[in-house]
Amino acid sequence: MNIKKDIENLINSISSIEDRHLLELIAVYDGLKDVMRIHINNHSEYEALKSFGNKYNLIVDHTPFKLKVDWTNDIGDTFLKSVSWEDNTTEMFVAYISSNAKIIDKALTIEVDSTNLEAGLLYQYPNCCCINYDKISNGELWSTLLLENSKGTFFSPWANKLSYLVYDFCLFPDYFPCSLNCNGTIKLSKDYYNLALKYDLEKFAKLQLDYMSGLYLINEDLIISTKSYQVGDDYININLINSTTYKITKDISFNNVTDDKYLIDSQVGNSFITICEQKYRILIFE
Repeated sequence: MNIKKDIENLINSISSIEDRHLLELIAVYDGLKDVMRIHINNHSEYEALKSFGNKYNLIVDHTPFKLKVDWTNDIGDTFLKSVSWEDNTTEMFVAYISSNAKIIDKALTIEVDSTNLEAGLLYQYPNCCCINYDKISNGELWSTLLLENSKGTFFSPWANKLSYLVYDFCLFPDYFPCSLNCNGTIKLSKDYYNLALKYDLEKFAKLQLDYMSGLYLINEDLIISTKSYQVGDDYININLINSTTYKITKDISFNNVTDDKYLIDSQVGNSFITICEQKYRILIFE
């Protein structure tokens, strides 16, 4: 059996699973992760998941209710609500995959019967992040909360969820860390990195860590990520080589800027830079 190849086939069969989920699925198979929640759009996707589970002695089951779109936010996140299984206006539901029957049974109704904290802990997300999710579920942008809870300029790359917005990848599973300093998220990322090494996926893991590293500039409308920067005593030299509006779609070159030394404007422990009359917060992950 080739677990990596079979997961790649599963990724092609289920629309909600992407390449970034490869390590999370391996974690379920390996035992690092107790249970994985998977959004299912139709019956054929569920059959593909069942077939994968049967091959690797993993239990697959689904919730007794369906899902329907409730609301979306400005950065592309979709939030769903539970509806009756008999509701013919939707085919969506949630499936779970695990090696533990008791955990599967608990997962089937936990999102209806329990709190965000209880559900998040079942998925082994950090306690602090589960509590923080209450605010997100009530409409606050996770990216805004993430930055508000993260004071300073320099951070470890292991908790950089902004990498997901820019590159579609980050090492830790699909949840919203409470801050860029979250120790629980940092530990999870390192655990998944080591898991990748165990399954001969070092190149894949290093690529994701590289995405999570370096200089990020962010304001309300734009995230800029670049691997080329130098830090001086009072300024940052920045070579902007890569720009994105949440997805890498075009390069923007700032060739007409008159001075390549930009003063850092520090406020309450954070650092900011103004380029072309746009003010960005400076985040350096190293």
